[in-house]
Amino acid sequence: MGIVFTSYDTLASSYSWMRRSLLVGNSPILRGLDAVQDAIIGGSAAVIAKTCVYPLDLVRKRLQVQGPQLANFAYGAVPKYTGMANALAYIVRNEGYLALFRGLTPALIKAAPASAAIFYVYGYTRDLVLTVRPK
Repeated sequence: MGIVFTSYDTLASSYSWMRRSLLVGNSPILRGLDAVQDAIIGGSAAVIAKTCVYPLDLVRKRLQVQGPQLANFAYGAVPKYTGMANALAYIVRNEGYLALFRGLTPALIKAAPASAAIFYVYGYTRDLVLTVRPK
């Protein structure tokens, strides 16, 4: 979540700077698009964050799957990891660096819209509160 909010803040600041640099006015039409822009920036922030932490998430899932009952469900040569560092080293050594990102696309398809919806509601609510607030 820290990476999501840091990415969101960086992207939103960059967008605001770009908008000011291009001398785009503060028209009502553009103000109405702020919530949509929050959704786009929020979805982008989720993609950045998920991509950063995905290798650790993959290792966590593999460690959870190995669990004490693995022999009851899996047959053949299933790697036995002794910890997070061992699992990470095993994956890189035997499957290559790209294996750390295996399954990233479905994770992004899930994470980006969810984060976009959260930031859209945040932006819409923020705009609503700012218009109702006494001046």
